[in-house]
Amino acid sequence: MSALKKCPYCAEEIQEEAVKCRFCGEFLDGSKRPEVTGDPLPLYLRTSFIVVTFLILPPVALPLIWLHPRIHLAWKVVLTVVIGAFSWMSYTAYQGAIKELDAAMEMMDEI
Repeated sequence: MSALKKCPYCAEEIQEEAVKCRFCGEFLDGSKRPEVTGDPLPLYLRTSFIVVTFLILPPVALPLIWLHPRIHLAWKVVLTVVIGAFSWMSYTAYQGAIKELDAAMEMMDEI
């Protein structure tokens, strides 16, 4: 059995050779820590902005999704199909509503 040591972050016992604590997830050796880019995404590429854009006007969200550097290609294709289907369903629903309103207006004109 290998020797144990205490994690300096959470005080749980871990193996002596451990590089990362399995309890708290902290790296024990700073040089092994993955580098985090400090470059934040522009506002128009943030997920919240894309979601709000999709809720207001779905087709406008498509270029934002395709320009987003962190979204995988497969997700981009799936989201494009979903937005296209949602846009088509919205279009047909609006067309049906306009026809119903026209019919209602004609009935009002007859009165």
